Amino acid sequence: MPFLFDATKASAVGSLLLDAMTRNNVVVAVAVAALLCALVGVGTLAQRRDGARVDDSGRFPPQRTDRPIIGVLSMELSPTIEKVVGAHHSYIAASYVKFVEGAGAQVAPILIGQPAEYYRKMVDSVNGLLLPGGATYFKEEEDNKYFAAGRQLYDLAKEANAAGAHFPVLGICLGMELLMVAAAGNDFRDNCDSEDPLPLGFLPGAKSDSRLFARAPPGVVHTLEKQNVTVNHHHFCITRRGIEEQGLEREWRTLSVNEDPNGVEFVSAFEHRQLPLYGVQFHPEKNIYEWKASKNYPHSESAITAARYFADFLVSEARKNAHSFGEDERDHLIYQYQPQDTKRRLMWEQLYLFEEQQQQVPLVRMASVPEPAAAGQPDFEV
Repeated sequence: MPFLFDATKASAVGSLLLDAMTRNNVVVAVAVAALLCALVGVGTLAQRRDGARVDDSGRFPPQRTDRPIIGVLSMELSPTIEKVVGAHHSYIAASYVKFVEGAGAQVAPILIGQPAEYYRKMVDSVNGLLLPGGATYFKEEEDNKYFAAGRQLYDLAKEANAAGAHFPVLGICLGMELLMVAAAGNDFRDNCDSEDPLPLGFLPGAKSDSRLFARAPPGVVHTLEKQNVTVNHHHFCITRRGIEEQGLEREWRTLSVNEDPNGVEFVSAFEHRQLPLYGVQFHPEKNIYEWKASKNYPHSESAITAARYFADFLVSEARKNAHSFGEDERDHLIYQYQPQDTKRRLMWEQLYLFEEQQQQVPLVRMASVPEPAAAGQPDFEV
């Protein structure tokens, strides 16, 4: 547990210093003064390592909101998904919504394929952003609305932070890759194939002085490091070599790495060195909310606790942001939509399906999912 400066103890030491000076006891005064400086110095150091700001009493400062709202970006449907649920404008896996709501925040879906002013309004209204994983490609913007929207949101998030608003972003799997590709300005991902739960290979200092992991409970860090709990499901990845070749190591810090079955090392967690931008290549939401037996997602108590940490971290960061929708908040929340059961024909239990936005608040067309395929027919999934 990081040491936090205790104003009460410091005050007591200060009283001793004053008493020693009154009695002209120079030796005692010098010793007590040194102790007081040590207390203040250690406290300040711990605050920096912890990544959190505390006031003189050692407590966290007042949060900017107790009604955090996380924007979650939608994504176009892959052909595989369309075979199961039909054609729709975009979707969000319900596990991402539950992931955020379970940590004490509300969700505002952010739709792809919208004008620039829409994304600016959303960033100015939500308290943080989650870029989800999924199945789509990073092509030219007219062919990939997820990438186009994500790149705009990345630029707006950096702009908001530069203006003094603490605006956190968490990218998961494809969302993590999107952050790196947006930062580089080109797609420098490598091919890799990771489908198994893995422990994190923490790099030196990551557990103690990174913002993402320094405040994690010791049990969570131990689980992440020693147990096969992080759910991997990706065919592209970011490598340390790629980050260095793009000159991104000056802005981004790699926190952990893993290897795929072919020995390809990939970055499994990173953070921006100055801004509250974070990425994980694995899927913490799947441990908690996805249950397809063939996927063998780890559902142990320790795996769930570790996965929940990342949702708690994102929402805790979002509480430092004061953005708000104002009186029309409800109109922008996920409650306007209903998740649809996939009948486990996909890897997700439920999907939110969206239609082309025709007005500020779209009216969802309720979609039905076909009955499961008969025995002997393919089980479509991604």
